[in-house]
Amino acid sequence: MIKDIPDYEFYTSDKYQRAKLDIRRNVYTPEDKQKMFRAKLVELRNIFKNIDENKLKIADDVIVSVARMTVELRNLEEVLRINGHVEEYKNGAHQSGYKKSAASDAYCSIQKSCLANINFLINLTSVSDNDGKKLSSKDLLTEFTKIKDEK
Repeated sequence: MIKDIPDYEFYTSDKYQRAKLDIRRNVYTPEDKQKMFRAKLVELRNIFKNIDENKLKIADDVIVSVARMTVELRNLEEVLRINGHVEEYKNGAHQSGYKKSAASDAYCSIQKSCLANINFLINLTSVSDNDGKKLSSKDLLTEFTKIKDEK
């Protein structure tokens, strides 16, 4: 039987799963990431539930993408907190030094994409005033905050 293996409980435990993670790339287990993704997806869908059904069809893939990127950004923030933004490199005998870490590059890239997608969602839900004129960015942000606070 599998349960007869010594330390079976340890090797199937959350503590072991975390211990075998490579903290240069991941702080959270895939299960943790999936839970965070589902929670973020529910939150975002609640925020954007009041938009037009046709716009929602367009926005749904972007909402899923923002949820995934948010989880990955959270993971990378923890990786960077533990390992820092700089890593050492060595190319041969006389070429060595420090460079920006791969996690830092990935964080910047994902953050830029995530912000662009959030901006797309905000613009998609842009509200017009009574005259049919588009509201300013400041007014849009205020409306977005109101939508989020309503949930």
